[in-house]
Amino acid sequence: MNKEDIHRHITVLVAFAVITLVMTYPLFLQLGSSIRDPGDPMFNAWILAWDVEQLTNGNFSGFFDANIFFPHQRTLAYSEHLFPQSLVAAVPLVASNNPVLAHNLVTLLSMLTSAFGMYLLAHYLTENAVAGVVAGIVYGFSPFMFDHLVHVQLLAAGGIPLVFLFLARFFDEERWTDLAWLWFFVVIQMLANGYYAVYLTFFVSVTVTYQVLSAGKLRDPRFLAMLVLLGLGVALATGPFIYQYIAFKHEMGFERMYRSNAEISSFFSAPWFNRLYGGWLPDHPEARLFPGVTPVVLAMLGVVGALRTRGQGRESTTSGASLTNPRSWFFFFIALFVFSVWASFGTSVIGPYRLLYDHVPGFDGLRAVARIHIMTLNSLAVLAAFGVASVVAAIRRQGPRRVAAFGIPLLLLIEYFSVPVPTTRVPAKDELPSVYGWLAEEPGGGPILELPLPYRGPRKNLTEIARVYASTVHWRRILNGYSGYLPPVNREIRRRWNLVGPVQVVADAKTLGIHQILLHTQEFRGAGLKETRAALLDLDPPAVKVADIEGVEVWEIEDSGGVAAGSGVDGVRALPRSGWRASATVNTERAGLAIDGDPATSWRCETRPFGEVFTVDFGSQKRLGAIELMHGRNRKAFPRRLVVELASEEGVWRVVTERRFEWLPIEAFLRPLELPLVVEFEASTARYLRLTNAAPHQNAPWLISEIAIW
Repeated sequence: MNKEDIHRHITVLVAFAVITLVMTYPLFLQLGSSIRDPGDPMFNAWILAWDVEQLTNGNFSGFFDANIFFPHQRTLAYSEHLFPQSLVAAVPLVASNNPVLAHNLVTLLSMLTSAFGMYLLAHYLTENAVAGVVAGIVYGFSPFMFDHLVHVQLLAAGGIPLVFLFLARFFDEERWTDLAWLWFFVVIQMLANGYYAVYLTFFVSVTVTYQVLSAGKLRDPRFLAMLVLLGLGVALATGPFIYQYIAFKHEMGFERMYRSNAEISSFFSAPWFNRLYGGWLPDHPEARLFPGVTPVVLAMLGVVGALRTRGQGRESTTSGASLTNPRSWFFFFIALFVFSVWASFGTSVIGPYRLLYDHVPGFDGLRAVARIHIMTLNSLAVLAAFGVASVVAAIRRQGPRRVAAFGIPLLLLIEYFSVPVPTTRVPAKDELPSVYGWLAEEPGGGPILELPLPYRGPRKNLTEIARVYASTVHWRRILNGYSGYLPPVNREIRRRWNLVGPVQVVADAKTLGIHQILLHTQEFRGAGLKETRAALLDLDPPAVKVADIEGVEVWEIEDSGGVAAGSGVDGVRALPRSGWRASATVNTERAGLAIDGDPATSWRCETRPFGEVFTVDFGSQKRLGAIELMHGRNRKAFPRRLVVELASEEGVWRVVTERRFEWLPIEAFLRPLELPLVVEFEASTARYLRLTNAAPHQNAPWLISEIAIW
């Protein structure tokens, strides 16, 4: 790269910086005090603050064990971890202790680097600076990007064009330096956003495979060795992060049904605050994909120009592989454009997305199908760049060429103009309720629950997001939380709050090991505050109010529990199942599935007006004092009144315990794939065990996926 190119790139970078500030006005004037929306941006500010807190404290082993959703672990993996973004946020966060400032700086920098990364790719392929600028504007400032100003992780897309840039350079020159840069940008982009990591891995893998096969590289040991080294390097750098998500998926049985498919009208949908198109184009939340008229016209001109061009562009220094010239890359991006548009419709049309979901790892964890539009934008921007290059090349006179060089980017900016961007003010840390500072000063403080929990209704999560953000003051573990995934304990606690109220929730909080409960007195509805105070005083021993700070009461729970997610009875080995036989009064042919050691199979009894019986014959006398019934993933399939009987000889039964259950114990939800119910009784010797569901639920079955006995 010569000095002229360096100066040109710096000039473009500065220009994009100015465009970023202007197009996001007034955000740059409110960097430390406002965000686009009080929802996800505030949550992402918490993520950045958590990351930086762990990095500065050297807490690498606990990086993913974020302080939300106590007592669940690995809670950072419930959403994007934003590790690369936190490296950028570290300096402003440490200097200012202001997560909002750090979040906004990362937001602006993400838009800037997306535009500049695309400029570098388009400039390399077209050898035209104006074409590169146009491509950068299309990619970095399109309505799709402005629609996702609330998702800083989706704005972090600058690595995608840079990956393709260094793929092109590597295919062209096969240099180790290009391979190193390719590795760097693949890693950074994969860590910056999970959606883009899946898309990028798939498309890069397909591209490299095509290159190897079409260029006859299977017999080139040097080329293959470089690719193997690239793959190993990416796996080593991203593996520790990916492992956390795989472990989380395995532990929680996490799966997502994809939604937010694109429709035809989605490609004519723009954010409501776009000054040219907002308000009269159709609205598709999560699928506002209108790219503007100008880039589509330019891309069509690029197609016409490419079809007319017979030359192959600059020569490759290698053996003439299929993707080592700009014209070949042009047709590659046409294919990428068609594929990504097609895939964005999900399964609403016959197409590739169902195959990707079923057979390509990672796609089954993506919720919003339409976000694959980033690959559509990536390819459209490149195609538009070729269109600009062909237009500029066709203009012979200097004056009109300058008009085109300034006019086309200006036309794009007019289409994308969304000023003023709506913002919401966020209180500074010293403006948050004083109780959070009080919590920070309490040494050795335990886990916290803040009440009331969200009541049903629109935007019900905003209160929880505000509490998550406020936890940056004290960093105590909190049962509250918000994320892309709501874990089972939190989901159940919320459900019980809305169904039965504070008594059960307070009791569950003590069982889980909550040390203090905060009552935001002004946020309760009806008699909720009175009932919550009464529930706290009814605990054994009663909870004690230790502080009342500006309308927030702090109640301390003595002798709180603290359950673990282990199995059965602590310190006791479950009985081996060899020789066991199971039977039941209903579906007896399936009774053995409850003792086969496979939680995925189960015995099931549908709703009936009378109790059903399940029996186990151990084959010989056993000493037992506890049973554990596992209910798969069905939280309703437990017995409401369970009678446990033992017998040393067939037909001579004795009742050892009878238990009533209105709810599954809250600790059962720490094992969401099993939802176990443990029943202990006085230990005795028996050969037979009989379980009777003496009070079947009229709307819920009785299901046993596995039985463990101690």
